[in-house]
Amino acid sequence: MEDLYTNSETAKHLKISKRTLSRRIKKLGVPVYRIGRQIRIPKSSIDIIKKQDGIINGKIINKLNDIYRR
Repeated sequence: MEDLYTNSETAKHLKISKRTLSRRIKKLGVPVYRIGRQIRIPKSSIDIIKKQDGIINGKIINKLNDIYRR
């Protein structure tokens, strides 16, 4: 079985808030496990979020470069 992480652990690892993590999970539809009232996030879901972050951050960086080149 794959490693599972709490919201707090995942948010800390990704350097984002728990609220932002919740929004990204919902937006991307990544799989999570509910154990009672708690949510556990598998490593594969964290990797999906990281990849999406790279795309988002890449677009932001490219847009800023375009602005400052003018």
